[in-house]
Amino acid sequence: MRRDALILENLGDSVVFTNADEIVLECNASALKMFGRTEDELVGQPISAFVVDKDSFARDFPARTALAAKNKILESEIVLRKGNGDHALAEYASVPWKSADGSFLGYVTVSRDITEKRALEDQLQHAQKMEAVGQLTGGIAHDFNNLMGVISGSLQLIEAEDEDWGFIHKMAHTANKSVMRGRDLVDRMLSFSRRQNLDPVETDIAELMEGTVDLLRRSIGDNINVTLEFDANLARCVIDQAQLESAILNMSLNARDAMEPGGHLSIAARNASVTEIEEDQAIGEHHYVCVSIQDDGTGMDEGTLAKIYEPFFTTKDIGEGGGLGLSMVYGFVKQSGGHINVESVPGEGTTFSLFFPVAANDSSAHEKQITQTQEKNKTKQLGRILVVEDNPDMLEVTQHSLGRMGYDVVTETSGSSAMTQLSENPDVKIAFIDIMLPDGMTGTELAKMLLSVRSDLRVLFTSGYSDPAILKDAADISQVIRKPFNLGELKDALEGLMEGSKTLH
Repeated sequence: MRRDALILENLGDSVVFTNADEIVLECNASALKMFGRTEDELVGQPISAFVVDKDSFARDFPARTALAAKNKILESEIVLRKGNGDHALAEYASVPWKSADGSFLGYVTVSRDITEKRALEDQLQHAQKMEAVGQLTGGIAHDFNNLMGVISGSLQLIEAEDEDWGFIHKMAHTANKSVMRGRDLVDRMLSFSRRQNLDPVETDIAELMEGTVDLLRRSIGDNINVTLEFDANLARCVIDQAQLESAILNMSLNARDAMEPGGHLSIAARNASVTEIEEDQAIGEHHYVCVSIQDDGTGMDEGTLAKIYEPFFTTKDIGEGGGLGLSMVYGFVKQSGGHINVESVPGEGTTFSLFFPVAANDSSAHEKQITQTQEKNKTKQLGRILVVEDNPDMLEVTQHSLGRMGYDVVTETSGSSAMTQLSENPDVKIAFIDIMLPDGMTGTELAKMLLSVRSDLRVLFTSGYSDPAILKDAADISQVIRKPFNLGELKDALEGLMEGSKTLH
């Protein structure tokens, strides 16, 4: 075998020789592999026979001929249909093939299969888009929650007035409900971007789902058949129970909308191994609980499947869906350390599979939740409270709200001045601190400094910011309530602190 023939045969890229009419004359072994054909199936056939979009390929023939006449290289991409029916995306460079005397013989085309490469690029682009939206959402959430905190607090103060302001009370109540819906919207956006502060506890998923099946059936309606199926020895997971319930309800409602009356919805939970997860490659040797939601509805095509986790994408009519449901589920599953897969066939139905890591033997999170629950319903004691908040409107509303509850309130807008205020007011029992402060000191750092000089001080944090790392640092010290907070929620949290210190020293 000649040296050039040996090189050609062992080259990793596909090499195909065609005549002026683009009939295959010769090819190497890599070409046979990429096309998924035998030599007899490939040689003697026009390249167009193996192209998915034949019409487009035919329309570009004059352009390819013109480039060849100018001795120019044609570089492009093309989708091929392999022998087994699969599609392969190939990038290629085609150059004129000429004889020793310069006569045009045809083309030499060098190409390679970039199907997997493009899939990885698309996955990376999607991840970068998720991160960009997440960063934007996190910043907006902080300012938006501060804004809603001021509005909500003011409205609740109006509602609490004893005057006979029936109409004003009614409008304030209606407006405050809208504020709470706005907070829910922020939660869903943060869940999509994986920045929501979850409350994971050790959970028996079967027990949780059996406890909510009545609500699920009422929400879906009587014309859909719902069945539940769980492994007998289902492992436990550490997850946010409310978010899991919300995710299952969301996907169940989507399934209902995709089915005709009499359709069947199956919800199952089983122990699973990592080999069943196809979405990510290197995930380590771990065990999971797989929660699956399967329907026999209309199913989804490839174009729809490619977009289902994008925020605000929906196939429903205007007013019937906001397009954040599945993006919220995606964010929750990923933030929980899990994975999500979807299989769908148009006309046959869809199956979503949510994989959650099995809990370690340590059940401290579960025990902590029980301990906190047992600490409630004790005698209330009021006293002086130090409020540290940099937003002047939020500070004013909080001061009025706490005053109405019976607290003696002192206020500061920065960490450094709060230290002075504490030293001048030794009777302060609680510090209510915004986590994000303006003078280079976080609320968490301020709390540590305050506790270093007053170990008996109770601390309560608040924030409109939702970065899990920042919130976790605060939660390691004491409780955090999110803006905009309900005044009843604030009242309960403060009473809990006065009953017995929940601040960790």
